[in-house]
Amino acid sequence: MSDENKTYSVRLRLRREVVEDSYVSVIIDEKVTTEQEDGSFKIDFEKLAAEAIRISTNPQVDWQAESSRTEPHPLQTVMPDERTVLDSSEVA
Repeated sequence: MSDENKTYSVRLRLRREVVEDSYVSVIIDEKVTTEQEDGSFKIDFEKLAAEAIRISTNPQVDWQAESSRTEPHPLQTVMPDERTVLDSSEVA
């Protein structure tokens, strides 16, 4: 192979972050409220959010991809043996 036909490539480690969203309904009960001095109850947002997050782990929750972002990984490391690489010459 002559030097004219040689090509060179650089492996770059990438990171992709996918943001998903879902909707859950939280029943208003003692788990998510606090009693006020006057005897009334007020929704505690911290407790409400914690309960919503707990519910969101159920596999029935309809998570949908909202956005994704791909960028160079801040830590460029040697590729592990069990990983594969796609060469740009293989992509149309």
